[in-house]
Amino acid sequence: MILRKHLWILLVMIGLAACAPAAAAPFASTIARPEGQEVVLWHSYQGALREALLAQIDEFNATNPWHIVIVPEYHGDTKQLTADLQTAVEAGASPDLVIRNPSDVWSLSDAVVPVQQYVTDPRFGLTADDLKDIYPAMLDMVRDP
Repeated sequence: MILRKHLWILLVMIGLAACAPAAAAPFASTIARPEGQEVVLWHSYQGALREALLAQIDEFNATNPWHIVIVPEYHGDTKQLTADLQTAVEAGASPDLVIRNPSDVWSLSDAVVPVQQYVTDPRFGLTADDLKDIYPAMLDMVRDP
């Protein structure tokens, strides 16, 4: 439970934008069993931010009860990441997760999945106690505009 909370805090706090093909079904109906899943995460972090992200991913990968593996992929600076993401979305091959500011991905339209649907998912979402650990402004920032 605590591990799930820490991963969600990490993802929400860094302005996660989850990307999926436009035709993807809602989260709750697509994953019956999360065990052993691999999740590709694109980012543009360098230096201390990259080290912090990789440390949190390593901790999650080593200790989460579902044996989910987050696979971080560095895609250059933010300009390069944006270009790679646009190309991937147009090709229908976007990554599972991308760390970007919400305002930077709105142009991707239906390829962006609001984080809120993950936060409120009845099985994997956050509890009321989990939400107390996140500043409300951080959640408001990543809601579907």
